[in-house]
Amino acid sequence: MFERIEKKILNIREQPEAVRMRYLLLCLGVTMFFVVIIWIFSLKESISSISREGLNVPLPTLPTDNAKSLESLVKNNEALQAKPEGLTPQEIFETDPK
Repeated sequence: MFERIEKKILNIREQPEAVRMRYLLLCLGVTMFFVVIIWIFSLKESISSISREGLNVPLPTLPTDNAKSLESLVKNNEALQAKPEGLTPQEIFETDPK
């Protein structure tokens, strides 16, 4: 079997450049076909796993105690607090409320 492949390669090497380019383009097309098929299947699996994970992850909620609207802050010329009193940044964005 390997001898046949080796003979075929030697035969292709002896052909004119135009014929060798046709073989090259054919091999390139077949290889790219397989690469694109594998990429499509992996992309499909990635998208489906992301969508499955996205359905199960709860969105973080910000505390609403004493929350002021942007309009009232601008109207009263007040500064926006960086964090509510007594809460760490991890507690603010905690997804599993205690």
